[in-house]
Formats: sequence, C-alpha cells, structure tokens
Amino acid sequence: MADDSSNRLAWLAVGLALSIVMFSAFKNYFPVVGNQVTNKIQQNVSDNTSNEVTHTAYAYSADGTDRFSTVSPNLNLFTGTSDKPSTKTGGNWNIAVIGVYKTPKVGQVYTVSVEIPKADHDVWMEVYRWNAAGARVDKLISTYIKSGAKGYVTFTWPDPGNSGVTQFAADLAWTNGADTGSYSYCKAKLEPGSTATPWMPSSSEANDSDYPPYIGTYTDNSQTASTDSTKYFWTKRG
Repeated sequence: MADDSSNRLAWLAVGLALSIVMFSAFKNYFPVVGNQVTNKIQQNVSDNTSNEVTHTAYAYSADGTDRFSTVSPNLNLFTGTSDKPSTKTGGNWNIAVIGVYKTPKVGQVYTVSVEIPKADHDVWMEVYRWNAAGARVDKLISTYIKSGAKGYVTFTWPDPGNSGVTQFAADLAWTNGADTGSYSYCKAKLEPGSTATPWMPSSSEANDSDYPPYIGTYTDNSQTASTDSTKYFWTKRG
C-alpha cells in the first residue's frame, strides 16, 4: 500500500510539474496570439482607411440634380454661344455654324457638344477644317442628333501639313438636302479632352454665377465616382 501511495504521489508531482510548464508556455503564447490578431485587425482597418477615396461632383441646385457632373465644367473655347435656344428654319441642308475655333493645337484632343431641344428631322453635327479665309477644306468628323437629344464628337487635331488649314468650325445641318423645316439648338461648346462637361461660356464671357454653385462629396473605397446625386453631401460653394 505504501508503494502505491508513493507511486500516486510521484505521478501527482509529475502532473503538477507538467501543468506548471504548460501554464507558463500558454501564458506567454496567448498574448502573442492576441497581439497578432489585434495587429491584423488594426492593419485591415488601416488598409481600408488608406484605400478610401473622396469623390467630388458639381451641380447648380442644392440637391445636386441640376446639371450634375462628376467633373468640373471646362470653360468654353467657342465664344458667342448661349444656353438659350436659337432656331434655324429652311431647306437645302439648312446649315447653322455653331462655333469657330481659330487656334487649334496639333495633337490636342477636343470635344464639341450641343443640345437639340426640338427638330423636325434628325440633325447632323459636323466639324469642318477651314482655311484662313473661312472656306471649308474637308470634314473632320460628324454625328447624328435626334430631337430632344444632346450630341458630341471627340477628335484629335491633326497636323494640317500643306492643306492650308488654320482653324475649324462646327455646324448643324439636315441629314439630306431634301429636308425642310426647323430645328433649335443651344449650349454649343468646345473644350479640351474627351469628356463633354456641362455648358459654360468662354473665359472672356463667364461670370461668377456661371460656375456651379454647389459641390458634393462622399467617401468610399471605389475608384469610380457615383452618378447618383443622392450619395453626395452638397454644400454651397464659398
């Protein structure tokens, strides 16, 4: 019986020693694991924060619905255009020149845009290269616009070479010479780049009131800005 008691005491001592060793190991291990988990969470939060993008939009109303744009409107390179409709009536193509630009740069990308509030037939918007006398040399690009729609074209100004080209003009016309009637147009605009931004006057014509009075912002992790005006927090431009 004494031997059994001795054996039990010996195994109890061994178990106690192992428990102490394991407790010491886990005591040191758990803080390491806890710190690793905490650091990983903090890293993920930091990564998410560093990837946040603030998006900006522009509008002419406090709710962002009037002439909403995710890009700040460029000034117009055409002069003498208006946001009020003009009407052109007639047949024989019924051509209306909506803008002339005299100082294009070789290699520069330009965008021409215009709105057609009402038209009896489809309208053709054309960009022609002109010589110094204002005569057509050749057509650079064109597009069809339906009644009630906005049309735009984007092009790169080529080297004129020995063609005599010095400038270009945008015009509107019927899509065939047999059509007759009326169309209205407004907001003719020329701007650098490949994006048609809301209409603005030229730098020599613009007033402070022509610039969008409201700026909207919101933040997320997307590189693409939303076109939903309700996602933005709108404030009046100071």
